[in-house]
Amino acid sequence: MKQSYKIPTSLDRSYLDVEVALQTESGMGLRPLPFYILIIWIVAIFGGFLLVNSEMFPFHNLPLVFKGVFMLALLGFAYFGTSRDGGNQMRMGALKQMGEFMFVKQSRILKTRNTDPATQFYRLVKIKDVNEKTGLVTFYDGTCAYVYRVVGNASSLLFDSDKGAIVNRVDNFYRKMPDFIRCEIVTVKEAQKTVTQRYRMRQLYQSLRVNDPDLRKIMQENYEMLENYVGGEFKSIHQYLLLFAGSKEYANKAHTILMNEVHTSPLMFSAVEPLYVDDVAEFFHTVYAAD
Repeated sequence: MKQSYKIPTSLDRSYLDVEVALQTESGMGLRPLPFYILIIWIVAIFGGFLLVNSEMFPFHNLPLVFKGVFMLALLGFAYFGTSRDGGNQMRMGALKQMGEFMFVKQSRILKTRNTDPATQFYRLVKIKDVNEKTGLVTFYDGTCAYVYRVVGNASSLLFDSDKGAIVNRVDNFYRKMPDFIRCEIVTVKEAQKTVTQRYRMRQLYQSLRVNDPDLRKIMQENYEMLENYVGGEFKSIHQYLLLFAGSKEYANKAHTILMNEVHTSPLMFSAVEPLYVDDVAEFFHTVYAAD
């Protein structure tokens, strides 16, 4: 098994794509950046400084506020120029939202009264609907997604042969997934899940053959401790898998590929639990809430 893996260098890369490490010997600093990105930033910063301060250009007589806006615009164009593929659209959208937040007062206000419409909350997460039967999440832009609570098998304590088998299995899984499917792994720290333990305790409570009040009281106290104390005070790390697709058909296809992987081999995932309406709402609450 290899000690490390790398992505082969693309054939369309030039000398300007050579990455430069801007870090100290201890590893502190920026991530490695391509050479052309550094050139764009240097030209934007020094060029913009000369434009707003040189008497040869009409920007010299502008107020300080307009000079600052002009410099920000140059840096913004430099920032967009350093992205590739679909990154520009994402950054343009982020810049538009930032402008609306700064200059439109209503964009900075989120009404939370029961009598106020919930449109702004929907716009925050952009969720249109969650199917009660399948758990399919539909967004306002037409994107669909399935959400799963997953448990993996990767560990530094595995033998080399097991590590190699897991890596190969994961590689095969992503090769099977079509290009129009986007897979995202979300790691959160939230309260421990005690659903299975509480379900088992309810079964024991209902199957008691002796109607002893003290015994039932002890079981009720244990149940409340599991639900409120263990399930509320103790935090643990959980991982979720989100499969995004442009339509319901593609999302169902991704769901089928995932289920086939789970039923065929336990190497990639040791447990996969599809989430439905309540669990999906709880997941997004964990991601967006500040508590």
